[in-house]
Amino acid sequence: MNRTTLALDDEVIRGLRLRAAADGTSMTQVANDLLRRALKETAKGLRDHKPVQWPTVDCGGPLVDINDRDALYDAMDREP
Repeated sequence: MNRTTLALDDEVIRGLRLRAAADGTSMTQVANDLLRRALKETAKGLRDHKPVQWPTVDCGGPLVDINDRDALYDAMDREP
């Protein structure tokens, strides 16, 4: 287990303390369980979404060969 520091709202801390006391467990265990559940739901939600279809535009061919350093520098130095 890794240790980390999080800045949590006072309301969240109170909720964790109350839940831990009610469950007879630690705040760490409650936080881990809740975060694990939330991350699982988020991952499930991401899998359910269809991928974004970005529009494509034909901008023509490249204006310079980026493998030709001198041509690339000349293109960058040209006035627009």
